[in-house]
Amino acid sequence: MTQATRGMPVRFLVWLFHLALPLLGLWLLLTVPAADVLLEHHPTHFWLVATVAFVNVGLRPYYAEGSKTIALETAEQLGWRAPDHVVVPVASGALLTKVAEGFRQLRRVGLIEDAETRVSGAQPQGCSPVATAYLEGTDEIAPVRYPDTIARSLAIGAPADGHFALREVRGSNGALQAVSDDEIVEAVGLLARTEGIFAETAGGVTIATLERLAASGVVRPDETVVAYVTGMGLKTLDGFGMAFGLEATIGPKVEALLEAVPA
Repeated sequence: MTQATRGMPVRFLVWLFHLALPLLGLWLLLTVPAADVLLEHHPTHFWLVATVAFVNVGLRPYYAEGSKTIALETAEQLGWRAPDHVVVPVASGALLTKVAEGFRQLRRVGLIEDAETRVSGAQPQGCSPVATAYLEGTDEIAPVRYPDTIARSLAIGAPADGHFALREVRGSNGALQAVSDDEIVEAVGLLARTEGIFAETAGGVTIATLERLAASGVVRPDETVVAYVTGMGLKTLDGFGMAFGLEATIGPKVEALLEAVPA
């Protein structure tokens, strides 16, 4: 067998991969909810969109389906009943839409009573395309080209599931709000002082939005409300600046912990 002949299978596989890439991307594109939105806005770039979809980290079926477990755990911890109202941080919009779907599926199989849960969303002002569309009363979600917020985990300027999140909020009689960086930091401090929970910046977005919704009467005093804090503060220390200082440095021993935090 010559060198050229031995190289043929490798070249064939490379050629096959390049042929299959756009087809696989197209299949993925057509199996996710955002397909109709993408094709609506890019009808002349059909193959380009299909190929890009293959490497788009937003196409994560396990992430999307797994987000429903938040609704499952919420219902379980409330004694198998749904809350009246939930406040969910919004980045791509997938988390909010799947939490709403999770409650619907629980009702469908009879695990919780047939009562609707209002769904509200929270975004930082420096990247709030979905909240802006809601507040302006439009269906068009204008992308944010240069996000500018300390809540980096929510800084998705072109949310793939933004249209679906907007539809869930409006359909459930919820609301969307966008909060400033100062409000985010203040909310993180409030949660730490009152509940002993040190949230990341995205959690501050949720709590600051909850505060706004309560002040405006969207969240009612008689409602059972669940606000989702999706990460802990040690992930985003740089976002808080000098707002939260170290009280003590504790060595990796139980004795050191007991000395710093007396029982």
